[in-house]
This record gives sequence, structure tokens and C-alpha cells, in this order.
Amino acid sequence: MRILSDIKNLITQEPIPIEKVNLLGFSKNSGLQHALEPALDNASEILSSLEILLCFVKRTAVGDREKSIKNYVSQWMKLSSLNEHERFSKMLEVDLRLKHLVSLYELVEEQVADVKIKYIHEKYKEELSTDMKAAIMNSVDFKKQTTMKIAIPAEAFALALKRFMLRFLTLENQKEKEPLYHYLRDDNTLNFWPSTVPEELIDELFPENLLVANTYEAYTFTMNIIEKTREKQAKQAKQARQAKPAKPANTSNSNIGSKPGRRKP
Repeated sequence: MRILSDIKNLITQEPIPIEKVNLLGFSKNSGLQHALEPALDNASEILSSLEILLCFVKRTAVGDREKSIKNYVSQWMKLSSLNEHERFSKMLEVDLRLKHLVSLYELVEEQVADVKIKYIHEKYKEELSTDMKAAIMNSVDFKKQTTMKIAIPAEAFALALKRFMLRFLTLENQKEKEPLYHYLRDDNTLNFWPSTVPEELIDELFPENLLVANTYEAYTFTMNIIEKTREKQAKQAKQARQAKPAKPANTSNSNIGSKPGRRKP
């Protein structure tokens, strides 16, 4: 979404601190276990409210990044309708600032995406070829800091695919035979990637043989490997703890304080 770039250019943004994310009541889903669908309506309505707020912030060109979102909404009559949504109004009770606005939008967006991407058109769920799978494996780092490989972080790759599906493929008017890199590599104003991933890395390593038609399967393939890698690493860590020898008891001072035996005459 280009408006996210506009907001970033207008107000320097920061991630929401984890303790405040917890207060918001949203979860950071990192697997294929999707959010419960009854929660979708709530998240979708909040997302719509946030889109209105983003447009208004852009139009008013406010520059005070430390201003609370709640106070900003309260000062504009045209935004008063946003408080009619109970969940949105409750969310504003968390002390969030305008510098958290993009992070808040992306957090709510992820809750919506976890459900909606399952229902994108079948034309965007075309199977990956062997070469496509190999390209993903060569470009993406699934082992995090356990390797010196220079690659796109797996979680960031999956997140970019998920954002693209929600923002572009739920409308079903995207040409499925277009190269996926046109969107996820060539236009950084669309804000699919976390800010922690350098543009140079994406430019150099994003798989060029993926098509828009392969988006869902590329996401599923990536998430399955992420989960298997986590399970393997957790198992290895558990085995390492179990294999660690127990410290021997300290017996060097075991005789201190004992009574000496009676000396024979």
C-alpha cells in the first residue's frame, strides 16, 4: 500500500513495543494455524477504520509523531464515527502514538490475512515446479542465525507473500501469469517487506521464476519449511540439554567436621 509509504515519509515510524501488542489482544501468527473466523469481522472493521485514519493523517499532514492516536482521533469531528466501533475504541485505550500507526495497521492486517488468504481464487494457487522450490531454497534463509548464508529471512519472505495476497489477490483481477517480482521486488512503495530487510537483498535474491499464480503455494511451501525447521531446532535443543552431563557432587570436604577415630594404644 503506497499510503503506508506516504505516512512513513510524513511521520517517522516505530514498531509497537511487545508489551503493548499483548495489550491490544492480537496475536502474531507465525504458522499455518489461521485465526478463528469469528474474529475476522472485528479485525476487518478495525482495518477499515485504520484505513480511514491513515488517509486523514496523510491529508492533515500532522508531524507530531509523539501525539497519541486517541487524542488525534478525538480532535477531529470527521473521525468521531470511528469511536462507534467498540473494539476500535477499546484499542485506542492502549497508549499508542502516531509513530506506531503503520505498525498498528500491519498488525491488524495480518489478523485479517490469516483468514482471507485461504479463499483467494484457485488461479493463484498453482503448484510450484521443482525449479521454483529450488529457487526459494536458494534465496531464503530458514535457519536464521545458525548459518552464515546471505539470504532473505524466511519469516519476512512469507510475510511479504501474505501481504501481497491480501492486498492484491482477494480482488481476483490480477493477471496470474505476471512475474511475482514485479510486485515484491521492483516496487518498494507497496510496502510488502519488513523494514529490517534491506532492499538490496530483495533485489539480488528474490526468485525470478515465481509467477503471481504461484503465490499461495510459495507461501504454503515456505511456512511448512519454517515450521519443520523450528520443530527440528527445538528437538535438537532438547536433546542437547538431556545429553549435558550432570555436575558431580562436591565430595572434597565431605570429611570436614567428622570425629576422628580412637587411636589404638
